[in-house]
Amino acid sequence: SAGLISLFIVAVCGCAEVPSEEHHLEHLIPAHKPMTFQDGVLELQVRGDAYFHGDLTGTQHQELLDIITWLPELAADSDLSRGQWEQVRAVEQKMQRLVAAVPSEHGHQQWDELTSSLQKLVPYAVADDGHLLDDHGHAQPGQDGHTNVTDNETVLATRTSEETSHDARAEMDNE
Repeated sequence: SAGLISLFIVAVCGCAEVPSEEHHLEHLIPAHKPMTFQDGVLELQVRGDAYFHGDLTGTQHQELLDIITWLPELAADSDLSRGQWEQVRAVEQKMQRLVAAVPSEHGHQQWDELTSSLQKLVPYAVADDGHLLDDHGHAQPGQDGHTNVTDNETVLATRTSEETSHDARAEMDNE
């Protein structure tokens, strides 16, 4: 009888492997989420231009909306002051409205003005040593030890390539 009770407890409680928090988080952070405020601003410049030129797929349009939504979070995770964060929040709301409207030349001009205002905040979002901060407040130097902005075409091509391979991995996981 005691053996059956023990067996029942093991069967009910189980010894199932609990996934690690790191493994769990890996699936929660989308591949298109920028690591830093500066990365987010650059993505908005690149993807915004593509949007206003009619060059985004439905998925890329959704990703643009996601990045706009994440902008205040990225700003909060940087060295920006509260007042600067509030500026970012106001820009985020204006960008949401622009992307909800039909693309136009006037909208593109407004987008460029908004991304320019964000670009002016980027130097304030970096650590004192000049390195960008990741979303955990850690300095992130570039490959050469400096923080660099990549040209727009390279960023978009890299993102598209990363998204394609991420999508392929996700499809394989679902099979």
